[in-house]
Amino acid sequence: MSSNETLLNFLKAQMDTAQFQYSIDFANQYGSDYSSQIIWGHVAGLPNEDEKVFPKYINVGEYYSPEYSGIIAGTWTEISNPENYEVEIYILSDTYYLKDSCNLEANGTWKSNKEIPQGFKVIKLIDKTKSDDDPNRFVEYPYSYFVNFKMRLYSLTDAEYLTDEMPIFDVGNKNFIFYTNKVTKGLKVGKVIQRVWRAGSFSYDVVGVAGAQTNIKNGRLPSSYLIPSDDPSFDKDGTSAKGKYGYMLNSRSWIYDLGLALLTFTTSGEYDLCKEILNRMSAEQNSNGSFNFSYDNYIGPLFEGYVRTGAVAWLIWGMSYYTIKTRDETYLNVIKKAGDWLLGQKVTDEEDPRYGFFKGGYGSYNDNYDYVKGDIEWCSTEHQVSSLQALNGLYKLTGDVKYKNAAERLHYNIIRVLYDYNENRFYQGIHEDGVDKSWALDCVTWAGLSTLSDDSFGVFSSELIKTALSNYKVDNAKLVTSEVTNRFNKDYSSEQTFSGFKPYSDLGGGYTGSPDIVWSEGTLGFVLLCMRSGENDLADKYLSEMEKLQSVNNDSGGVLYSTATYGELPWEFHVWECVTSTSWLYLLKNNPDVLFPKMSYSTYGNDPQLLNRAEQIISKIPLTSGLKASLDWKDNGVSGNVGPFYVHVSAEESSSVTADKYYDFDINNGSIDLSKIEDSVGEIIKETGKGSMSDFVGLFNGIAAKVEKGNLFVGIAPGIPETGDKCGIRVITLANYDKTVKQDGVVAKAKSSIKVIYEVYITNKNNLVMATDKYQEYTDNLKMMKVDTGLLIAKISNVMVSFSGIVLTPVSNYDIGLGIIKDVLIGVIVFLAWVAIAF
Repeated sequence: MSSNETLLNFLKAQMDTAQFQYSIDFANQYGSDYSSQIIWGHVAGLPNEDEKVFPKYINVGEYYSPEYSGIIAGTWTEISNPENYEVEIYILSDTYYLKDSCNLEANGTWKSNKEIPQGFKVIKLIDKTKSDDDPNRFVEYPYSYFVNFKMRLYSLTDAEYLTDEMPIFDVGNKNFIFYTNKVTKGLKVGKVIQRVWRAGSFSYDVVGVAGAQTNIKNGRLPSSYLIPSDDPSFDKDGTSAKGKYGYMLNSRSWIYDLGLALLTFTTSGEYDLCKEILNRMSAEQNSNGSFNFSYDNYIGPLFEGYVRTGAVAWLIWGMSYYTIKTRDETYLNVIKKAGDWLLGQKVTDEEDPRYGFFKGGYGSYNDNYDYVKGDIEWCSTEHQVSSLQALNGLYKLTGDVKYKNAAERLHYNIIRVLYDYNENRFYQGIHEDGVDKSWALDCVTWAGLSTLSDDSFGVFSSELIKTALSNYKVDNAKLVTSEVTNRFNKDYSSEQTFSGFKPYSDLGGGYTGSPDIVWSEGTLGFVLLCMRSGENDLADKYLSEMEKLQSVNNDSGGVLYSTATYGELPWEFHVWECVTSTSWLYLLKNNPDVLFPKMSYSTYGNDPQLLNRAEQIISKIPLTSGLKASLDWKDNGVSGNVGPFYVHVSAEESSSVTADKYYDFDINNGSIDLSKIEDSVGEIIKETGKGSMSDFVGLFNGIAAKVEKGNLFVGIAPGIPETGDKCGIRVITLANYDKTVKQDGVVAKAKSSIKVIYEVYITNKNNLVMATDKYQEYTDNLKMMKVDTGLLIAKISNVMVSFSGIVLTPVSNYDIGLGIIKDVLIGVIVFLAWVAIAF
């Protein structure tokens, strides 16, 4: 069994995995675009007694820092012909600017002839008898420098490029400095190298690494993986990287992991560690509010701008949870800035099938790991459910309704658009041209957890668990050892076998050849789904299996990420101890509610299950050719989401609606003007031979009471072309919905209209018998309920789909507000009643 202390100790140790002996402190933040100017800084901790080269001829009494301005002076000695030498004083920026030349005085001193301005000063003894291009013209500096230590500056772009190697000067009082103006664009990386005698020759070890923009001095980050030193992917200092992806991989921190670490350390009360992470991420935040996908603990942001919405969302939730828990608002502006960036990823075009979803971020890498600029238009399901956590955290933290409304819309979309009712799972995402049908475990577990939180979608939880067990379960997997590069694992072993879940399924074609491995992070997500669904035996079983992955040979306390290595793209799974699964395990044991926390959604009148029922009904209404129906929801910017639903029915241009003959009746305040009923309906009865005047009077009064205001049209319907029948009645209902509701202290007005045609065709006697037999069962399932928004909603069983004679067609494209959806559905019910009576 894993202990909390063991798990926490592993996470704490990951805060400084490389433990470089010496630290580098750049004088300024030197960004990637900075070039052809001076870079300088300090190295701390070098052994002062180590071998140095001391100046032989000139010296200074003090260190003249860049901030100093004034006279510069020093001494000289052991020069037999001082008239041939002078001390030159430069200010170094893009080049060396000579500020003064100082004679060597007979009394053994030298001094500038004028005040030297501020700037980085370089002092040199030169031989005046040599020409300017003669390398022997320079004699020495007035400071000592180390023999066995040097500083290297690299520019990191598509790879690491050495731009300069510099001496490290001792300028007094253990102040060891370096400088250069050989600077090119790219991420600046400084490395302290130490000369060592090894195997009969000198070689250099990297003993200090730091980025020139951000680094570990801004705050430590937990490295995501503990990579064994004999692993081909181990790259402590950037000198043995397996391509760009592998650069200093063992000190890389993915921001999803940082979000988890913040949740874990906040739960455990390790607030100082939280502050370190938060300070660092405050320094790392991009100007637009986003964060890069990963950072190196020692050198900061890596390579090009690669941003992923879901990862940013996890970090936002981790930061928000710390702030809510501790009431420390130091980082509130950082969080809000990130929240605004997140909202900026939302698709706002109502005609776009991705409307209300969040796009994926920015930047990508192709199969060769070449960087490709551009927005990520794909809306990943994982990103959506991760964003839900962030949006709800932001709302809790700030009280700003814009986050709540975005969460309401997003939560609704996940259920309406991404749930696959046939396979009982969620699609992997949605593109501009439709859903992505690939199979990923997160789209069962994480997405399920996010939709279970509304207390209505829980009816599907057992089905989601079945889907995971049927398509992702892996039993009795062995911990695979191998020396093959992309399968490498020599360090971790066990005689035990492990059961859990793999990350992908071959179904759908998106992940053909996906590995059959036990993936600890994904398995722990399944455990949480079982816990929330009351499947405690299953949860306990697989929680125990994951604890076994924390107690294998050579494990230091972290949970292994997988049971076998698949290092190649697109898999990238390794047998390494990791922050993700270790954090998940700790949180499941100590604070499971912080992972995909249950939230209250006021959408759909506090009854989201109505949406599922309505969606099922609408999707199964037998429409005439060329028609489609869908249920939609639009933000109205008001807390409580008054009247947000729309049924959208549209027809192809070739579809036309005509009536042989029809009559209209006015409806006001639930009453209908029947002054023309004898002339109009009498003619219909005479021509069709169906029904009686009293039947129609009762029918129309019933419809009027439901519609409240509008017009009702009655006509003779043409027959169904497929059957050749010309028998039936068409009722065209026009109604308006206009309601003002006060919600959360805000007055909201909801207006919508509906213009639909109900056509009932009787094609044979069996249909009529079926309608009559089912009528009582159908009406028994009709429940009218008043919801918080003040709207009357019809909650109807899906028995209506068995009435094959019902056809819904539009007069023209229109939208139906949810306040009027009751009229659509109730109108159908009333009409069924009429069918049973009239025939």
